[in-house]
Amino acid sequence: MKVSFKILFFFFISIFSLFSQTREKIHIEQKGSVVLIFVNDLYTNCASKYSSDIDIDENTIYVTFFDVSTQKARCNCYIDLTIQTNQIPSGEYKLIVQKREFKKFGYSKDTTTTLFAQNIKVKANNTRIMASNSIEQSDCKKTQERTKNEIGVSKEVIVNTNSANSTVALLFVLPEDSDVNIQLFNMLGKQVFSTYRNGLSKGTNNITLSVKDLNTGIYIGKITTNSGITYNFRLNWSK
Repeated sequence: MKVSFKILFFFFISIFSLFSQTREKIHIEQKGSVVLIFVNDLYTNCASKYSSDIDIDENTIYVTFFDVSTQKARCNCYIDLTIQTNQIPSGEYKLIVQKREFKKFGYSKDTTTTLFAQNIKVKANNTRIMASNSIEQSDCKKTQERTKNEIGVSKEVIVNTNSANSTVALLFVLPEDSDVNIQLFNMLGKQVFSTYRNGLSKGTNNITLSVKDLNTGIYIGKITTNSGITYNFRLNWSK
């Protein structure tokens, strides 16, 4: 009997730990026809990039946020989201906040989870039916690496390109505080880009590079730390 109680005790402790790790905090603020939704301590993949959507069905407002990144890093972290809904017509509503996951973005299956529900009253001169929304995402905080080797660092580099403003974002995990040298080589092995970044912190780092002078093509990238750790990546660049 004592053994059974011990098993049950540790089972409930494990469930509580998992719940506390993944439970985000949500609160709202209203300003006329604008409703601000704050999602704090959302546990997610380090490479996640969130988008949001709003749908008004009679007296129910559905606000949904979802990760649209097709790449996944070998670390998880906590982030904050701020979702702003605009031009909500006057009335009394039930506000429902949902998180969705899609198989096409690397999740095991399509799921919808309701995280928050609250009755709200909107007073505004606005009579428009078409509401809109926007979302802001914080940088990673409280990073937890999922390691593959003894020093606890993934050698993976997540590359995100933005041809509109000629930038490349690199996401990678450092095992210690370090300066880094970032280089790009063309397919003939010639160095075409080099930059130093000083004072990077241990854990997840997200570096944005300006590559406006880079020609369209395929490049091999290399990141080198003070202690000689190297990260290799491939860049497909198109202006």
